[in-house]
Amino acid sequence: MVTLRRFPCFHGFYSISYSCTDPQISIWPHNILKCNGLYIPAEKPAFDEVKKDKLCEKKKPDKTRKEGAELEELRAFCKGIEYILMTVNDNEYKAATTFMGPPSATFQKAVVYPKAVMVVGMFAGRKTALIKTEPGSKCRPFVEKAVKAYPNAKYIVCVGVGYAFGKDKCKLADVMVSSKICDFADCKFDKDGEIEDRGQTLDVMQNLKDIFCLDIDCEDYKVTEAGRIAKVHCGSICSYPALIDNKEMRDKFRRKVSTKAIGGEMEGGVLLQFQDDQGNTIKGVIIIKGVSDFGDGKKEKDWQFTAAMAALHYTKSKLEEPNYESRSPE
Repeated sequence: MVTLRRFPCFHGFYSISYSCTDPQISIWPHNILKCNGLYIPAEKPAFDEVKKDKLCEKKKPDKTRKEGAELEELRAFCKGIEYILMTVNDNEYKAATTFMGPPSATFQKAVVYPKAVMVVGMFAGRKTALIKTEPGSKCRPFVEKAVKAYPNAKYIVCVGVGYAFGKDKCKLADVMVSSKICDFADCKFDKDGEIEDRGQTLDVMQNLKDIFCLDIDCEDYKVTEAGRIAKVHCGSICSYPALIDNKEMRDKFRRKVSTKAIGGEMEGGVLLQFQDDQGNTIKGVIIIKGVSDFGDGKKEKDWQFTAAMAALHYTKSKLEEPNYESRSPE
Protein backbone atom coordinates (compact mmCIF):
# COMPACT_ATOMS: atom_id res chain seq x y z
CA MET A 1 0.00 0.00 0.00
CA VAL A 2 1.22 3.49 -0.88
CA THR A 3 0.02 6.42 1.17
CA LEU A 4 0.17 9.89 -0.38
CA ARG A 5 0.08 12.82 1.99
CA ARG A 6 -0.61 16.32 0.77
CA PHE A 7 0.69 19.41 2.50
CA PRO A 8 -0.61 22.82 1.37
CA CYS A 9 1.98 25.25 0.01
CA PHE A 10 1.82 28.69 -1.56
CA HIS A 11 -0.26 29.43 -4.66
CA GLY A 12 -2.54 26.46 -4.13
CA PHE A 13 0.14 23.84 -4.86
CA TYR A 14 0.72 20.81 -2.69
CA SER A 15 3.84 19.10 -1.45
CA ILE A 16 3.41 15.33 -1.64
CA SER A 17 5.20 12.75 0.49
CA TYR A 18 4.96 8.99 0.15
CA SER A 19 4.93 6.20 2.71
CA CYS A 20 4.93 2.58 1.59
CA THR A 21 4.26 -0.81 3.15
CA ASP A 22 4.21 -2.89 -0.05
CA PRO A 23 7.56 -4.70 -0.58
CA GLN A 24 7.08 -4.53 -4.36
CA ILE A 25 6.95 -0.75 -4.26
CA SER A 26 9.94 1.39 -3.30
CA ILE A 27 10.54 5.06 -2.76
CA TRP A 28 13.54 6.41 -4.70
CA PRO A 29 15.57 9.59 -4.14
CA HIS A 30 13.86 12.92 -4.83
CA ASN A 31 10.40 11.45 -4.31
CA ILE A 32 10.59 9.15 -7.35
CA LEU A 33 8.02 6.42 -6.88
CA LYS A 34 8.88 3.01 -8.37
CA CYS A 35 5.83 0.81 -8.79
CA ASN A 36 5.67 -2.34 -10.94
CA GLY A 37 8.76 -1.26 -12.84
CA LEU A 38 7.45 2.24 -13.57
CA TYR A 39 9.05 5.47 -12.36
CA ILE A 40 6.62 8.23 -11.46
CA PRO A 41 8.27 11.63 -10.79
CA ALA A 42 6.72 13.57 -7.95
CA GLU A 43 8.54 16.82 -8.75
CA LYS A 44 8.37 19.05 -11.79
CA PRO A 45 10.55 22.14 -12.32
CA ALA A 46 8.96 25.51 -11.68
CA PHE A 47 9.58 26.56 -15.30
CA ASP A 48 8.38 24.51 -18.23
CA GLU A 49 9.06 25.60 -21.82
CA VAL A 50 5.93 27.75 -22.00
CA LYS A 51 6.72 29.66 -18.79
CA LYS A 52 10.36 30.02 -19.79
CA ASP A 53 9.59 31.41 -23.24
CA LYS A 54 7.01 33.84 -21.86
CA LEU A 55 9.42 35.23 -19.26
CA CYS A 56 12.37 35.45 -21.65
CA GLU A 57 10.34 37.20 -24.34
CA LYS A 58 9.22 39.82 -21.84
CA LYS A 59 12.78 40.44 -20.62
CA LYS A 60 14.58 40.15 -23.97
CA PRO A 61 17.45 42.69 -24.15
CA ASP A 62 17.38 45.61 -26.55
CA LYS A 63 19.37 44.79 -29.71
CA THR A 64 18.77 47.99 -31.64
CA ARG A 65 21.81 49.90 -32.85
CA LYS A 66 22.76 52.82 -30.60
CA GLU A 67 24.12 56.07 -31.98
CA GLY A 68 24.89 59.58 -30.85
CA ALA A 69 24.15 60.47 -27.24
CA GLU A 70 22.83 56.99 -26.42
CA LEU A 71 26.04 55.37 -27.65
CA GLU A 72 28.18 57.79 -25.67
CA GLU A 73 26.12 57.09 -22.55
CA LEU A 74 26.62 53.35 -23.03
CA ARG A 75 30.36 53.79 -23.46
CA ALA A 76 30.54 55.77 -20.23
CA PHE A 77 28.45 53.10 -18.48
CA CYS A 78 30.75 50.31 -19.66
CA LYS A 79 33.79 52.04 -18.14
CA GLY A 80 32.20 51.57 -14.72
CA ILE A 81 31.23 47.91 -15.07
CA GLU A 82 32.24 46.04 -11.93
CA TYR A 83 30.89 42.51 -12.40
CA ILE A 84 31.05 40.12 -15.34
CA LEU A 85 28.35 37.46 -15.26
CA MET A 86 29.52 34.47 -17.28
CA THR A 87 27.08 31.95 -18.75
CA VAL A 88 27.61 29.09 -21.19
CA ASN A 89 24.49 27.42 -22.54
CA ASP A 90 21.26 28.96 -23.81
CA ASN A 91 19.30 28.20 -20.65
CA GLU A 92 21.89 29.95 -18.47
CA TYR A 93 22.10 32.97 -20.76
CA LYS A 94 18.34 33.35 -21.17
CA ALA A 95 17.81 33.02 -17.44
CA ALA A 96 20.43 35.69 -16.76
CA THR A 97 18.84 38.17 -19.18
CA THR A 98 15.65 38.10 -17.11
CA PHE A 99 17.57 39.55 -14.15
CA MET A 100 19.29 42.35 -16.08
CA GLY A 101 17.85 45.85 -15.84
CA PRO A 102 18.48 48.88 -18.10
CA PRO A 103 21.77 50.79 -17.74
CA SER A 104 19.93 54.03 -16.96
CA ALA A 105 16.62 55.81 -17.29
CA THR A 106 17.50 56.53 -20.92
CA PHE A 107 16.90 52.89 -21.80
CA GLN A 108 13.90 50.63 -21.34
CA LYS A 109 15.80 47.35 -21.09
CA ALA A 110 19.28 45.92 -20.75
CA VAL A 111 21.24 46.51 -23.95
CA VAL A 112 23.21 44.17 -26.19
CA TYR A 113 26.59 45.88 -26.57
CA PRO A 114 28.76 45.59 -28.53
CA LYS A 115 27.85 43.21 -31.39
CA ALA A 116 29.09 40.12 -29.55
CA VAL A 117 26.79 38.32 -27.13
CA MET A 118 27.36 40.76 -24.31
CA VAL A 119 24.51 42.42 -22.45
CA VAL A 120 25.14 45.46 -20.29
CA GLY A 121 22.85 46.79 -17.62
CA MET A 122 22.17 46.79 -13.91
CA PHE A 123 22.18 43.53 -11.95
CA ALA A 124 21.34 43.82 -8.27
CA GLY A 125 22.16 47.51 -8.42
CA ARG A 126 25.64 46.82 -9.83
CA LYS A 127 26.95 47.83 -13.24
CA THR A 128 27.25 44.46 -14.93
CA ALA A 129 28.16 42.81 -18.23
CA LEU A 130 26.55 39.49 -19.10
CA ILE A 131 28.47 37.24 -21.48
CA LYS A 132 27.81 33.88 -23.10
CA THR A 133 30.77 31.64 -23.89
CA GLU A 134 31.57 28.22 -25.30
CA PRO A 135 31.91 25.36 -22.76
CA GLY A 136 35.10 24.18 -21.06
CA SER A 137 38.46 25.62 -22.11
CA LYS A 138 36.80 27.13 -25.20
CA CYS A 139 35.42 29.86 -22.94
CA ARG A 140 38.84 31.56 -22.76
CA PRO A 141 38.63 33.88 -25.83
CA PHE A 142 35.15 35.04 -24.79
CA VAL A 143 36.33 35.91 -21.29
CA GLU A 144 39.45 37.60 -22.68
CA LYS A 145 37.26 39.73 -24.93
CA ALA A 146 35.02 40.73 -22.03
CA VAL A 147 37.93 41.62 -19.76
CA LYS A 148 39.38 43.76 -22.55
CA ALA A 149 36.01 45.38 -23.33
CA TYR A 150 35.38 46.24 -19.67
CA PRO A 151 38.84 47.15 -18.35
CA ASN A 152 37.62 48.17 -14.90
CA ALA A 153 35.73 44.95 -14.17
CA LYS A 154 36.85 43.41 -10.88
CA TYR A 155 34.89 40.19 -10.40
CA ILE A 156 33.76 37.30 -12.58
CA VAL A 157 30.76 35.30 -11.41
CA CYS A 158 30.37 32.06 -13.35
CA VAL A 159 26.65 31.47 -12.91
CA GLY A 160 24.41 28.79 -14.37
CA VAL A 161 24.12 25.04 -13.95
CA GLY A 162 26.37 22.20 -12.84
CA TYR A 163 26.27 18.68 -11.47
CA ALA A 164 26.14 17.70 -7.83
CA PHE A 165 28.13 14.84 -6.30
CA GLY A 166 25.20 12.58 -5.58
CA LYS A 167 21.70 12.92 -4.23
CA ASP A 168 22.54 12.46 -0.55
CA LYS A 169 22.79 16.21 0.11
CA CYS A 170 21.68 18.14 -2.97
CA LYS A 171 18.43 18.15 -4.89
CA LEU A 172 17.70 19.37 -8.38
CA ALA A 173 17.73 23.19 -8.56
CA ASP A 174 19.58 23.56 -5.26
CA VAL A 175 22.38 26.13 -5.47
CA MET A 176 26.12 25.36 -5.18
CA VAL A 177 28.60 28.10 -4.25
CA SER A 178 32.36 27.61 -4.51
CA SER A 179 34.45 28.28 -1.43
CA LYS A 180 37.27 26.55 -3.33
CA ILE A 181 37.77 25.83 -7.03
CA CYS A 182 39.72 22.66 -7.81
CA ASP A 183 41.22 22.68 -11.31
CA PHE A 184 41.52 19.26 -12.97
CA ALA A 185 42.35 20.52 -16.48
CA ASP A 186 45.82 18.92 -16.45
CA CYS A 187 45.09 15.88 -14.30
CA LYS A 188 46.63 12.48 -15.06
CA PHE A 189 45.19 9.01 -14.63
CA ASP A 190 47.17 6.00 -13.35
CA LYS A 191 46.99 2.46 -14.74
CA ASP A 192 43.91 1.75 -12.64
CA GLY A 193 42.12 4.81 -13.97
CA GLU A 194 42.48 6.78 -10.74
CA ILE A 195 43.51 10.43 -10.77
CA GLU A 196 47.19 10.93 -9.90
CA ASP A 197 47.36 14.67 -9.57
CA ARG A 198 45.55 17.86 -10.44
CA GLY A 199 46.26 21.50 -11.04
CA GLN A 200 45.86 24.31 -8.61
CA THR A 201 43.18 24.66 -5.98
CA LEU A 202 42.07 28.19 -5.31
CA ASP A 203 40.45 29.50 -2.18
CA VAL A 204 37.87 32.02 -3.31
CA MET A 205 38.85 35.46 -2.02
CA GLN A 206 37.58 35.98 1.50
CA ASN A 207 35.44 39.01 0.78
CA LEU A 208 33.57 37.14 -1.95
CA LYS A 209 33.01 34.28 0.48
CA ASP A 210 31.75 36.80 3.03
CA ILE A 211 29.16 37.92 0.50
CA PHE A 212 28.08 34.59 -0.97
CA CYS A 213 28.95 31.94 1.63
CA LEU A 214 27.50 33.48 4.80
CA ASP A 215 23.85 33.25 5.80
CA ILE A 216 23.22 30.93 2.87
CA ASP A 217 19.59 30.55 1.97
CA CYS A 218 17.35 31.15 -1.03
CA GLU A 219 14.69 32.83 1.11
CA ASP A 220 11.38 31.76 -0.40
CA TYR A 221 12.52 30.92 -3.94
CA LYS A 222 10.41 28.02 -5.21
CA VAL A 223 11.96 25.64 -7.75
CA THR A 224 9.17 23.10 -8.21
CA GLU A 225 5.52 23.26 -9.13
CA ALA A 226 4.79 21.96 -5.65
CA GLY A 227 6.66 24.84 -4.03
CA ARG A 228 9.92 23.25 -2.81
CA ILE A 229 12.42 25.91 -1.72
CA ALA A 230 15.96 25.72 -3.10
CA LYS A 231 18.74 25.10 -0.60
CA VAL A 232 22.24 26.55 -0.86
CA HIS A 233 25.43 24.50 -0.41
CA CYS A 234 28.87 26.07 -0.06
CA GLY A 235 32.07 24.05 -0.56
CA SER A 236 34.68 22.82 -3.04
CA ILE A 237 33.66 22.68 -6.69
CA CYS A 238 35.66 20.66 -9.21
CA SER A 239 36.40 22.04 -12.65
CA TYR A 240 37.22 19.70 -15.54
CA PRO A 241 36.99 21.01 -19.13
CA ALA A 242 35.09 17.98 -20.47
CA LEU A 243 31.54 16.91 -19.76
CA ILE A 244 31.22 14.52 -16.81
CA ASP A 245 28.16 12.34 -17.26
CA ASN A 246 29.33 9.08 -15.76
CA LYS A 247 28.96 8.10 -12.12
CA GLU A 248 32.25 6.19 -11.93
CA MET A 249 34.25 9.08 -13.38
CA ARG A 250 32.38 11.60 -11.23
CA ASP A 251 33.23 9.67 -8.08
CA LYS A 252 36.94 9.60 -8.99
CA PHE A 253 37.03 13.37 -8.93
CA ARG A 254 35.12 13.48 -5.68
CA ARG A 255 37.53 11.04 -3.99
CA LYS A 256 40.53 13.05 -5.15
CA VAL A 257 39.22 16.29 -3.70
CA SER A 258 37.17 15.33 -0.68
CA THR A 259 33.97 13.51 0.10
CA LYS A 260 32.79 16.95 1.23
CA ALA A 261 33.11 18.40 -2.29
CA ILE A 262 29.69 19.45 -3.50
CA GLY A 263 29.82 19.28 -7.30
CA GLY A 264 31.47 20.14 -10.56
CA GLU A 265 31.45 22.17 -13.77
CA MET A 266 33.68 22.90 -16.78
CA GLU A 267 34.96 26.50 -16.85
CA GLY A 268 36.34 27.34 -13.40
CA GLY A 269 39.90 26.29 -14.20
CA VAL A 270 40.11 28.88 -16.97
CA LEU A 271 38.76 31.61 -14.73
CA LEU A 272 41.45 30.93 -12.13
CA GLN A 273 44.05 32.08 -14.64
CA PHE A 274 42.35 35.45 -15.07
CA GLN A 275 42.43 36.06 -11.32
CA ASP A 276 46.15 35.30 -11.26
CA ASP A 277 46.93 37.44 -14.32
CA GLN A 278 48.59 40.69 -13.31
CA GLY A 279 47.73 42.17 -16.71
CA ASN A 280 44.08 42.76 -15.87
CA THR A 281 41.95 44.19 -13.08
CA ILE A 282 40.14 40.97 -12.11
CA LYS A 283 40.47 40.54 -8.36
CA GLY A 284 38.23 37.55 -7.75
CA VAL A 285 36.19 34.79 -9.36
CA ILE A 286 33.45 32.63 -7.90
CA ILE A 287 31.23 29.85 -9.21
CA ILE A 288 27.50 29.82 -8.41
CA LYS A 289 25.59 26.98 -10.05
CA GLY A 290 22.15 25.48 -9.83
CA VAL A 291 22.04 21.67 -9.74
CA SER A 292 20.69 20.43 -13.08
CA ASP A 293 21.90 16.82 -12.81
CA PHE A 294 24.15 14.49 -10.80
CA GLY A 295 26.83 13.60 -13.36
CA ASP A 296 25.60 10.02 -13.39
CA GLY A 297 24.52 9.56 -17.00
CA LYS A 298 20.96 10.71 -16.35
CA LYS A 299 20.77 14.25 -17.69
CA GLU A 300 17.89 16.37 -16.45
CA LYS A 301 17.67 18.98 -19.22
CA ASP A 302 14.15 19.91 -18.15
CA TRP A 303 15.70 21.33 -14.97
CA GLN A 304 18.41 23.50 -16.53
CA PHE A 305 16.46 26.75 -16.80
CA THR A 306 14.91 26.43 -13.33
CA ALA A 307 18.32 25.56 -11.82
CA ALA A 308 19.95 28.55 -13.54
CA MET A 309 17.17 30.81 -12.28
CA ALA A 310 17.77 29.61 -8.73
CA ALA A 311 21.50 30.37 -8.99
CA LEU A 312 20.83 33.83 -10.39
CA HIS A 313 18.18 34.58 -7.78
CA TYR A 314 20.64 33.71 -5.03
CA THR A 315 23.44 35.77 -6.59
CA LYS A 316 21.19 38.79 -6.97
CA SER A 317 19.75 38.49 -3.46
CA LYS A 318 23.22 38.44 -1.86
CA LEU A 319 24.39 41.50 -3.79
CA GLU A 320 21.23 43.35 -2.77
CA GLU A 321 21.61 42.70 0.96
CA PRO A 322 21.65 45.90 3.06
CA ASN A 323 25.08 45.10 4.53
CA TYR A 324 26.68 44.37 1.13
CA GLU A 325 28.83 47.49 1.21
CA SER A 326 30.50 46.51 4.50
CA ARG A 327 31.50 43.16 2.97
CA SER A 328 32.11 44.40 -0.56
CA PRO A 329 35.38 43.18 -2.13
CA GLU A 330 38.04 45.83 -2.45
